[in-house]
Amino acid sequence: MGPTLQSFAARVYIRGIAINLTDNLIQWIENPRSIAPKTAMPITGVSRAEARHVAAYLYTLR
Repeated sequence: MGPTLQSFAARVYIRGIAINLTDNLIQWIENPRSIAPKTAMPITGVSRAEARHVAAYLYTLR
C-alpha cells in the first residue's frame, strides 16, 4: 500500500527523490529500486512501452 495517486501530475518529485519527469517516472515504473534501493515496491516486469502507457495515465491525474 502506498500513497494516493490523486494529483500525481502536480507533484514535483517521484517518491520524494526523483524529479517528476517522464523518463524518471518510466524508470520508476519499470524498476523502482534503481531510484530508491530500499523501496518496498517490487520490480514490476512491465515493458518500456507499458511503462510509458502507465506514465501517460498518471500524468492525467490532476
